[in-house]
Amino acid sequence: MKESTETFLMLAQLLETEPPILQREALSQVQQLAEQLDRVPEGDEENAAGVIIDWIEQFPQEQETLEKAVSQKDRKELDEILENNPRYGQWIVPNFEIIEEPETQVDLVIITPEPSQTQTPAKMSLLVYLRQSLRKWIHQNQ
Repeated sequence: MKESTETFLMLAQLLETEPPILQREALSQVQQLAEQLDRVPEGDEENAAGVIIDWIEQFPQEQETLEKAVSQKDRKELDEILENNPRYGQWIVPNFEIIEEPETQVDLVIITPEPSQTQTPAKMSLLVYLRQSLRKWIHQNQ
């Protein structure tokens, strides 16, 4: 997997993990990131990844929390989920299916709709997905 794809995946997980790792106080920083990514041309994944890496450096605690959440992401059956213990945080980290297309050199993400939705999974570029996720996060945290 390309470095830019891994960076995009990390940001997507940061935005979508429940309970939220990135707190509402980061709204202005998230808005700035969204504006910067909107200016990056489609297909310039390396530049977009650089913008994200520079941006995420201002959130070292959130990075550590995300790494912890992802490392605990052992898939368990529903009845195996542990009771919430205040000493151990549990997060729901979303699944993303990454499709690497060598012919076009573009990585795509398949977004599986929530169980209550009946639409079929959408296929889109990671950068487009991140732009949508940032707008959604901003809207939810205003």
